[in-house]
Amino acid sequence: MATKRDQPGATAPRRHQAASTSTSSKLSVFILHSAGQGDRGWYAYDIWESREAFQRFMDERLMPAFSEVMGDQPPPPEAAPQFYDVQVVVMPRQPAT
Repeated sequence: MATKRDQPGATAPRRHQAASTSTSSKLSVFILHSAGQGDRGWYAYDIWESREAFQRFMDERLMPAFSEVMGDQPPPPEAAPQFYDVQVVVMPRQPAT
């Protein structure tokens, strides 16, 4: 299951601060994370083991981290996650060390 979340108005320093706060320990339910500057501000595109895993991460880690960084300002409606079914994920093989 994949999610795309637009984060209008987010700046790189605030986004990185919230991300480092929310991902301070290894996430076994997290498969892939990408984020960057998009047309409407920052975005995050993630692949999760399940929708429940994503929701647990949002409730327990990400929203508390964003509240810590952004205060009590609620996310705008356009920041609501979009959900996608994932049929194929191709991960490059890691080079041998």
